[in-house]
Amino acid sequence: MYIDYCTAIGPNGIADGAVWKLDTRSGKWTDITPVSGEEAEGGYMGLSVDATHRGRVAASTVDRWGRHDTVWLSNDAGAHWTSLREHSTRDVSAVPFLSFDKPDSAFGGWISGLGFDPFDGGTLAYTTGGTVYRTADALKPELLWKPWVEGVEETVPLSLVSPTAGAHLISGIGDVRGFVHDRLDASPAQPLLNPDLPQTDNVDWAGLAPKILVRSVSGYFSDPEGVSLGWSPDGGHSWHEMIAPPVSIGSAPAARIDVDGQAPIAVAADGKTFVISGEALLATADRGRTWWRPKGVPAKARAIADKTDPRLWYAVDYAGAKIFVSRDGARSFEQVAAKGLPADISDARPYAREVQPAVLPRPGTPGELWLITGGHFYRNTDFARSFSAMTSTDPVFRDMLFVTFGLGKSAPGSAFPTIYGFGIKMMQFGGLWRSTDGGANWVRINDDAHQWGLRYRAMTGDPRIFGRVYVATDGRGIFYGDPAPVP
Repeated sequence: MYIDYCTAIGPNGIADGAVWKLDTRSGKWTDITPVSGEEAEGGYMGLSVDATHRGRVAASTVDRWGRHDTVWLSNDAGAHWTSLREHSTRDVSAVPFLSFDKPDSAFGGWISGLGFDPFDGGTLAYTTGGTVYRTADALKPELLWKPWVEGVEETVPLSLVSPTAGAHLISGIGDVRGFVHDRLDASPAQPLLNPDLPQTDNVDWAGLAPKILVRSVSGYFSDPEGVSLGWSPDGGHSWHEMIAPPVSIGSAPAARIDVDGQAPIAVAADGKTFVISGEALLATADRGRTWWRPKGVPAKARAIADKTDPRLWYAVDYAGAKIFVSRDGARSFEQVAAKGLPADISDARPYAREVQPAVLPRPGTPGELWLITGGHFYRNTDFARSFSAMTSTDPVFRDMLFVTFGLGKSAPGSAFPTIYGFGIKMMQFGGLWRSTDGGANWVRINDDAHQWGLRYRAMTGDPRIFGRVYVATDGRGIFYGDPAPVP
């Protein structure tokens, strides 16, 4: 029997590890750890025995950042080991984004799963933080690995938008930047660049000029001098960097609020004005050459652009349960009544930079907002003056709480946008749902075999294709769904 160890659960923070074997006849344990002493780093997590070759065993490292993770292979029950990383090449042509970052650790990191094919010792596979690799050369001196990706994805999408022109989907993804998905059946050849940082935390598009996009990005380490804002004139295929100026908040010295993706960015319907949110609001109408601070809005409010009226902006003060409206292109804001909302909407506030807003404007209809707070939907059609709770008469939804949602193209004859939402009930059941009548009736659009851990970072409907929804899972990539044909 073989067993391996880590000093922590991982995938980071592992100080040491070991591999041992037990002779079950004598009860003797033997330490067969591949490396020790100065060469030791991280732990061992993946482990597999070749069922077709006695004494052939493989173990993978984890959290080995300095010397890089590898798979160790022994043909004599652990007496001697060979590192496969130095004898391996990769073919990532099917998913080229795997080569965008970390070229020194191209073999892959966070190796937690490892397995021989039980019927073929020449086939070996292992998981990484980015994909699953498989080789048919495990019995050869040199190995070629390819991603084993049909139906398997390990990225974490953070933001999804579906504009009314250009590519149907633009994504912001952790670690690999995000993409313009010109095709949904092929991996994009190029990520979002300029700024060139690994995480795209939010993306927005101009409602009347849908090829104008903006985004906010972040890196792994704080960079006070770095760039974290970008805008695109061509649907995301090319980007230009922007830096916001330092601002004073209270008595604190002036400092930038757009460092490391901490300032989500939004774009006006005509694509001319950009507003970033954070400790203060900052706006520009000349692509970042000059900036101003909008008047009449409290600190830490979140700015949202109307998708139809270029001069119309909203700012949501989640802590104070207040909504402010600008009709002069984000120059100044005034508080509106926002009647019908609960006294406390703080639960709707994005609690981290990559969390998507719980307030969405309806494309093509000025002055219409949709909001989730307390797990329930609220709709506004009069420029945030009053909100109506959208309730269902179906008893199934009596205790349903919605967490994440998106809007899509209306069903034929419907006055409402199509709503897609992730709803949970009594913390015991969750599902993806669609409503075409403002939340009065819902249809479940997934089943128990397609839940992806019940963790969804974002979702959006397609404004051009009725019924299509894009779903960002928390580690299984992006899924899209279309209504099943009626039999």
